[in-house]
Amino acid sequence: MSLDPQYLGDILEDILRIGRATGAEEAATSVTARLQERIYAVGERAAQATSKPKVLH
Repeated sequence: MSLDPQYLGDILEDILRIGRATGAEEAATSVTARLQERIYAVGERAAQATSKPKVLH
């Protein structure tokens, strides 16, 4: 199995793929569901932020 995630969604898909390949599909589904909830929560908090700092490179 070759994994080369480029985006966050790719990582979640890879977790599911590994779960299927190792017979741990239920655990992989649970992990990805929790991660998706956390990602959503971070997005919600970021959207509600009153200050949005800028970074200068």
